[in-house]
Amino acid sequence: MIFETIDALELLREHGIRVVRSRYVDSAQDAVFFAEHRPISLRTVSNGHAGNTPVAETGLRKSHAIRHAYERIAPHVEKSANGHVLAQRTIEAGTDIAIECRNDPNLGAIVEIRSGTHHAHRLAPVDELQAEAMLNEFHAKHGIAPAEKATRMLAHLLLRVCAVFAEAAIERVTLDPIRLHDSTYDVINASVEARHPIALNRRLGKHAHDRRASYQP
Repeated sequence: MIFETIDALELLREHGIRVVRSRYVDSAQDAVFFAEHRPISLRTVSNGHAGNTPVAETGLRKSHAIRHAYERIAPHVEKSANGHVLAQRTIEAGTDIAIECRNDPNLGAIVEIRSGTHHAHRLAPVDELQAEAMLNEFHAKHGIAPAEKATRMLAHLLLRVCAVFAEAAIERVTLDPIRLHDSTYDVINASVEARHPIALNRRLGKHAHDRRASYQP
């Protein structure tokens, strides 16, 4: 089974991985409520259906712009229980990378980091020294000198992704993109494949209006 987008992000958050604030929105007003006067993006997601091209609007701040964007993209949502409009807090510009854990038919369980045509991988799981060696290889392919703080941060992220993958039911975990910015990172999108559902200790509901105590319809 393929996790819903919001559930994949929640699973990562439960493992101590930074994910961008995200919720499904069911109306233009719901999207305005989610924004809380901060810039957001809206995009369509079709959970469980790989390869569908999302329709998206980014950098939305003013209420009228959010409403207009929602009304433009909502008709593109798949007419089934699998389709949603996903609202996310806008993350400042930075460098986008991807990390994936999967079972390779030739190598077995691997963890991979990639950006464009550059990548590095190791057998999973990795320890901190192996993660740092993997990152040094990745940076060398880019022709850049790795910053010590950034290397430690990404090494810890690799360890956490391996911990998600180590759960008995998980078959693949993909974080793409991860945006590196301002000495930190945020996971913007994630995909998780599992053999059966996994219980999540959700802090908030899937939908913006699930926070009913403060929602103003």
